[in-house]
Amino acid sequence: MNLGREGVRVRPVNGLALLFGEIMAQKKKPAPRKKTAAPDVAHPASAVVTMAARNLINMAIVSASCATTLLTLMAVLKFQTA
Repeated sequence: MNLGREGVRVRPVNGLALLFGEIMAQKKKPAPRKKTAAPDVAHPASAVVTMAARNLINMAIVSASCATTLLTLMAVLKFQTA
């Protein structure tokens, strides 16, 4: 009776293989997803204006905080007692 073991290659087990057995296992590639054709959604003008206003407000806040930090550092440098 032939068990078919002649064609099977078995790697010898060493200490690292025992330690990292599952970590070093070869990753399986997932099956590619099927892409469905999504229709283009038209954004309403109010949503675009709202997003632009939020971005403008955020930009003003960031600019103000950066300017405050810069002015504080310049004042410390000017009045530094060295």
